[in-house]
Amino acid sequence: MTKKEMGKPLIARISKQVDNINFLLEILLDRQMVEEFVDLWVNQENLLKLHERASLMVRYELSRVSVILFIAMGTRKLHCCSEARSGLLQAWFGPMLLDFGWLQRCKKGLDMKALEEAMGQTLLTLPLKQQYVLFMEWFRCFSRNGSECPNLSKAFQIWWRRSFLRGSETHAVESSLELWYTAILVLLAGYVKNATIAIDAFSICLNFNTWEFMICVGLFGAAIVRVANELGRGNAKPLKFAIKTIMSESICIGMVFFILCLGCWHQISYLFTSDELVAQVISSLSDLLVFSVLFNSFQAILTDLCLLSCEVKVGVPMVRNCAKRMKADNVYNAILVVQRALTAPAKAAIN
Repeated sequence: MTKKEMGKPLIARISKQVDNINFLLEILLDRQMVEEFVDLWVNQENLLKLHERASLMVRYELSRVSVILFIAMGTRKLHCCSEARSGLLQAWFGPMLLDFGWLQRCKKGLDMKALEEAMGQTLLTLPLKQQYVLFMEWFRCFSRNGSECPNLSKAFQIWWRRSFLRGSETHAVESSLELWYTAILVLLAGYVKNATIAIDAFSICLNFNTWEFMICVGLFGAAIVRVANELGRGNAKPLKFAIKTIMSESICIGMVFFILCLGCWHQISYLFTSDELVAQVISSLSDLLVFSVLFNSFQAILTDLCLLSCEVKVGVPMVRNCAKRMKADNVYNAILVVQRALTAPAKAAIN
């Protein structure tokens, strides 16, 4: 480097070097020889650390190199293995989200629409689990920055549909298994002492729990529709407000049912039966029921966590004692435990 160039500001020298790198990249792309550069760029840990603490202009210059690679990958000019694509996105996707606003203001010949489409296309080539991580990172950035973040809504919708179809397959297997194990448990409940009373009791509890869960599922569906609408319009603040409002309503409804069932479940049981013995058995199931109702309000994810904990805290003693003394609370515990024991492996196998 000449003395004249050394006298220039640091950012000017960095900009010139980036221009040279991008010029070489164009040549390598024409010759289809850029794969080794991708591996080199992915492993630039020092540059990634520098990006975290550097000034905005230095970050902008570093991201200009990533822009060329993303566009080439999305337009099929760059063909590389899945490990290289995954590594490039994991390393430079976050910095690209942060610098997108500056890239929009000072394009220097960069096609930002092509960049957005290329980022979306490249994301969709990854496995669904990796897509989930990166799309959630984009979603958090989009909710904070709005138009300062790349618009990946089309790719997000495609990913969501794919995940929905995969989830539908999982749900179909789960529903089939639930039908079979519930039928088997009801059959086994026939060996309980006073079987009619026991079956009446836990069937009432299950129906009540399902009714309350349907309210939360309805609110969850409303959240999905609102999120899709606001994503399409590009509005971040109404989206966050809608999610907070719907989740708050769901939690409040769950707390109301939790308090009612905790304090008045014995009286509520007479709405479903006039048999005193059935009402007493229902009251003995109130502890399990109230927590199932409460965790329903946090939607299916926390419900799964709650039921998973039942396997350890409730399920192991239940399995040990069920053979010795089968009662209604043992059958209700079995429904919670077997649901996780059967459906979790099926879900994992499908995913």
